[in-house]
Amino acid sequence: PLDPPAPCPQDPSRNGGVDWYPDVGRPVAWGEEHLAVADGAPMPMSIYYPSARFLPPRPMLQRCAGKFPLVMFIHGMPPQGVANAGFHRAWWRIPVALARSGHVVVVPNHVAGPRTEGTVLQPAIDYVLNKWEGAPWVMKQSRSHAVVGHSFGALMALRYAVANPGLGAVAALGPNPTEDAQPAALWRAIPCPTFVMFARDEQV
Repeated sequence: PLDPPAPCPQDPSRNGGVDWYPDVGRPVAWGEEHLAVADGAPMPMSIYYPSARFLPPRPMLQRCAGKFPLVMFIHGMPPQGVANAGFHRAWWRIPVALARSGHVVVVPNHVAGPRTEGTVLQPAIDYVLNKWEGAPWVMKQSRSHAVVGHSFGALMALRYAVANPGLGAVAALGPNPTEDAQPAALWRAIPCPTFVMFARDEQV
């Protein structure tokens, strides 16, 4: 079930005439914020959200019928020679597509490494749910949250799903199972709907 709606704007024009719930078949525009620790965020991060406008200003779409599910996108290790600072800004295509389809997407910048998911994912999720200015329009139930990861970030996403059985879904894009000491046990322990995509041949 959806969260009870937050106080809704009385003027429909504030939402640009959008009176439907965005999805892949009826997308809307998107807005984005790029936050730093100086802004109060626990780490540098980008947040993408549904909006009625393609041109600035692009305020968050505020619907009376319900709130938006939350998706976390976790990048992997930067390529050799690429600085980690700001690397999360390179990952915008998937978040934009999800935001246009009715999701709030947070992309934290982090140093990918062994067992860092607990110190990266949860603080970023907590910030979006409780302190971000758009928090009143984000679903609070963990079953409405999903985590998507790429490469080492995919492994982090899978581990997070195991540690948080209330999660709604997890998607792992290009994970390397050998990076976990017990990959078979990890895969068997995932309690939520899971999508995994990877290839054996780097030339494919």
